[in-house]
Amino acid sequence: MLLAYGILRVGLLVQQEDSRWAVGDLCIAGLFFCLGQLIFFSASSDICASSKHYLDGSFFSQILLLLSVMMIYKSWDSSNNDCFEFEINAVPLLIFPMNIPPLKESGAARPIRGQPSSFASWHQLQ
Repeated sequence: MLLAYGILRVGLLVQQEDSRWAVGDLCIAGLFFCLGQLIFFSASSDICASSKHYLDGSFFSQILLLLSVMMIYKSWDSSNNDCFEFEINAVPLLIFPMNIPPLKESGAARPIRGQPSSFASWHQLQ
């Protein structure tokens, strides 16, 4: 399943011309994952014996697995150009009440026909 994800993701990123760094990020993620599995299955007992049973291969394997997942996120983030999460000049999504009809005593307020929505989003403010 991981191999199929990797092949499909690389195929998608090769189709996009502006995301060559994301392919490198996926390759590094695969390297971290394979290195973590190699340490876990082949060097775990040696690490455990040399550290007097305080550590074993699963500790280093989990750290490398975490780095692998972080690189997959970095690949996804660098291939999406419409994400303004870390942009300095980004306009935050503004949602605030504009025209709220008063509550009726008999129940919840219903929107009045022909009136604008109770909330305005950032797209409506452009």
